Amino acid sequence: WLRSARAVSIYRIGALLLSLCVSATAADKLKFEHAFDIGGEPSFAITQDDDGFLWFSSFFKGLVRYDGTSVKQFSEGPGSISSDFVTQIYQDRRGIIWIGTNSGLNRYDKQANSFTSFFKDAAHPQTSLASNTFNLSSRTIIEDRDSVLWFGTQNGLSRFDRSTQTFANFWHNPDDTNSLTSNDIYTVFEDRHGDIWIGTKHHGATRYNKRSGKFTRFRHDPADPTSIPDDEIQAILEDEQGGLWLASRDNGLIHFDHDTQRFAHYRHSPEDTGSLPQMSICDLTLSKDGRLILIPSIEAVGLIFFDPRDHTYEHFRSRPGDPFSFSSDTIQGAFEDRSGTLWITDNT
Repeated sequence: WLRSARAVSIYRIGALLLSLCVSATAADKLKFEHAFDIGGEPSFAITQDDDGFLWFSSFFKGLVRYDGTSVKQFSEGPGSISSDFVTQIYQDRRGIIWIGTNSGLNRYDKQANSFTSFFKDAAHPQTSLASNTFNLSSRTIIEDRDSVLWFGTQNGLSRFDRSTQTFANFWHNPDDTNSLTSNDIYTVFEDRHGDIWIGTKHHGATRYNKRSGKFTRFRHDPADPTSIPDDEIQAILEDEQGGLWLASRDNGLIHFDHDTQRFAHYRHSPEDTGSLPQMSICDLTLSKDGRLILIPSIEAVGLIFFDPRDHTYEHFRSRPGDPFSFSSDTIQGAFEDRSGTLWITDNT
């Protein structure tokens, strides 16, 4: 993103997949096209709704919708979102947009053009939202295969009952091993087995089996090289072959084998020129050609496409002086829409 006086620009690449799958020479020919100014600093969340509109979250500037020609901004206020600090955007199968902020959860009904806000109620802690604060991290709002909505917050996991409009909450209990490893949630994901995975800030990952109601904890064990290598899990995603991938703060990319229940590490090694760059990965997204797009947390390392099939990667950097390059190697977000266009947000 180009930022001047906190005005941020969004870049996109059309027909991306044909270009990225080739070579470094082809990468030099990629052209990034400036799309529009968001008017403020972006956060990480980007999604596309059923009507084709793109939605972008931002710090301090609320929720932004782009229809291909114009930008509409939704700001904090009566009848609108509860906070301008937006960190999560998710569209459910009914076409409802859910917006997580640093002060409450919001539901936007496009047909009625109306917002409904949900908050933690201290008088009803078991049936209201677990916390008003959503982390600035990977996706913490999902809808599972049973059409149940899950919300990961900074203080617990909430499951939403549409019929009663209430929540059931899950928290860490130090006296109960069948509970979350931590309440501070960075990411929520459902795998192809129907299990819910919860990545946390400092206490590894938890797998929740909805059928048995059992939580399985995964923590780093220095004595076990096949244990999860980092207890700060920032994103979780599944590839087309069913492999589960976890993004860590300090140990690169992690693969989980469902059969062996073991973890493998893909991280930077100074002795290996083919290893991943040193980076903290804040988010993962799956491209249409089956590769993982790695989004760095703070490092200026550019854009990385990792192939889970052969564990190779393509690395794309900004090119100073090139008007068709993104302006900074500090990538804020990446999202591939249904047409195959990749939208890139960077921070200058």
